[in-house]
Amino acid sequence: MQMLQDAGIPVLLKNDFIQGAIGEIPAVDNDIEVWLVDDEWRSRADALLAQWEADRDVHGYAWVCTECGEDNEAEFGVCWSCQASRP
Repeated sequence: MQMLQDAGIPVLLKNDFIQGAIGEIPAVDNDIEVWLVDDEWRSRADALLAQWEADRDVHGYAWVCTECGEDNEAEFGVCWSCQASRP
């Protein structure tokens, strides 16, 4: 969601507090969903997600921040400690 917002694409988060209802409602209804505010953003959002998936495939490994030396898991595109971009 943050990647889309950073690109200026307006989105809504649905079911972000639903986890407390696990067991009370069907599991399929417990998933958090990211919704586009307007369908006109669909092609841009799809392109960003495709690029993210391609980058994840290439960079699917843990990395060390070149700014602060912190270890980061593969899913982080910026250092969780100092917010420097992944090399």
